Amino acid sequence: MAKVVKILVCCGTGIATSTVANDAIQKMCKRNNIDCNIVQGKVTEIPSKLEGFKPDVIISTTQVACNTKGVPVLSGLPILMGRGMDKLEADFLKAINFEG
Repeated sequence: MAKVVKILVCCGTGIATSTVANDAIQKMCKRNNIDCNIVQGKVTEIPSKLEGFKPDVIISTTQVACNTKGVPVLSGLPILMGRGMDKLEADFLKAINFEG
């Protein structure tokens, strides 16, 4: 059975830009045949999400200032800017140790 990748998508409020990022990440995962479980939240919720959800990777549209306990953090800004998506996708696949 394939591993389900846990992805935490964050922004300042947990509503606006994280929703846009969530949609883009879902499409990226589908394109690469990756089973994923995506949770959206505020960047301030990261410490509690690390304990409860235990994400494999964090994608944030704002700066992450807390200790992520070794969980890779990727900038979701390319999703919002409409450029740099190829690098974000490559960094994401590397962060989850994807071997497609």
